[in-house]
Amino acid sequence: MSPEEIHVLSPQERDFYTRNVILEILRLNDKGGITVTQIASATNFNRMTISKHLDVLVAIGEAYKIQRGNLFIYYKNGKIVHETDVQSIVYTDKTYTFYKLENNEGKFIYLQEKELDECRVPHIKGGVMINMKDLGNFLSALHKFVEKKEDSEWIAS
Repeated sequence: MSPEEIHVLSPQERDFYTRNVILEILRLNDKGGITVTQIASATNFNRMTISKHLDVLVAIGEAYKIQRGNLFIYYKNGKIVHETDVQSIVYTDKTYTFYKLENNEGKFIYLQEKELDECRVPHIKGGVMINMKDLGNFLSALHKFVEKKEDSEWIAS
C-alpha cells in the first residue's frame, strides 16, 4: 500500500496492516533476523512505529528478539514442526492454543491466548514460550503453586 492509502485507514486497520507487514518481513528473514533499521528501509515505516509494533509482537509471542551489543535483532517466533503440534481449548470468549515451535534458540511450547472482541473477532491477548528443556520444572512449579493449601478456596470458585 502507498503511504496515502495507509494514511486513510482507521487506526485499527493501520495497526493491523503494519503489524502484518512486519510479521511477513520477519517470516521472510527467519534465518538471519532483522533490525528496526532494515524494516524501516524496506517499508518506509517510521522507526518508532516499527519499534512499537515489534514490542507488541514480542509481548504476544509472535516474535522474539536477541540483543547483540546495542543492537536488537528480531525473529519470527518459530515454525510449527508438525501439523499435529497445535491444539486449542475453547471457552466462551477465550481460546488457548498450544504450539510446539522450533526456532534458532531451540524447541519450545508456546501458549497463546486469544479473546473475542465486541464484533466476535479473535485477537491475540498474550502468550508465553517455555523452552522444552525447562518444561518439566515449569510444570512442577506451576503444580506446586496451584496446590498451595491456602489457595484451595480460590481454586474451587
